[in-house]
Amino acid sequence: DCGVWAGIPSIGLSTTSMESGLTAATWVIGTGINHTFAESIGVENLLVGHVPGWLIRNGTVQISSNYSDPTPAPRTALGVTADGSRLIMLVVDGCEHCPRFMGGAQGLTVHELAVEMQKLGAAFAINLDGGGSSTLFTRKGVVNYPVSFDYAPIFHE
Repeated sequence: DCGVWAGIPSIGLSTTSMESGLTAATWVIGTGINHTFAESIGVENLLVGHVPGWLIRNGTVQISSNYSDPTPAPRTALGVTADGSRLIMLVVDGCEHCPRFMGGAQGLTVHELAVEMQKLGAAFAINLDGGGSSTLFTRKGVVNYPVSFDYAPIFHE
């Protein structure tokens, strides 16, 4: 268990089984949630964000347009709607190190990522580690265009 910086936001999911056989789920959204605390409140799945912190908190974009890293790049974000009924995942393709003359997407700035998550309906959103390895995998396989060629193996059961 690695330490979690107190200012980094996290989104987790806590589930409980009901008498009917269905499962009830509750989003756990907070800052500085570590593995030990998450387990103590019943969170089985926890995603810890990446700098700069919250993209969106309580429906408001938290990253100004003049944020200190204005570089468009591949990005990955995770968010939850205000009523908790939807999880929003966004993977943005791009290549921050590719010359513009090569064409193709450059990606988004962190501020642009926050704005896109807000447009998609996120009331809370975090920035996950992005870059050329940002990959979206579904049952159909990889559905975006990562620019990193050092794929980690993805196993699907």
